[in-house]
Amino acid sequence: MRVLIIEDETTAVDKLTTMLSHLDGSIQVVGKTESVKDTLIWLKSNPSPDLAFVDVQLSDDSSFEIFKQHEVKFPIIFTTAYDDYILESFEYNSLDYLLKPIQMERLSKALDKVKKLETHFWQYKFNELFE
Repeated sequence: MRVLIIEDETTAVDKLTTMLSHLDGSIQVVGKTESVKDTLIWLKSNPSPDLAFVDVQLSDDSSFEIFKQHEVKFPIIFTTAYDDYILESFEYNSLDYLLKPIQMERLSKALDKVKKLETHFWQYKFNELFE
């Protein structure tokens, strides 16, 4: 699974990267950005990831600005210290909303949701081919 991490705190990026590799060795972090501006450039220059972990408050603005300017075609798991944005997050392909500090068990459950979604998607596509 190809993952993009959008987070402006280096320690949070490092911790999340370590937790992801511990939970699933097949996860590949393909990008790490720390601002709206950097993320928009990354998204225009790279193939879409399979999943993004996104902090709400970035160094230059709210991460919601990214998704207002760029169509999102991948699931998002928001990772933030604030519970104020839960409802708004569901406007932008949010699959889960993890409060910091992120707990391993919650991260594992969020990844399970992604895997179930992928399984259902591929089953649907497979069935569509043979109908």
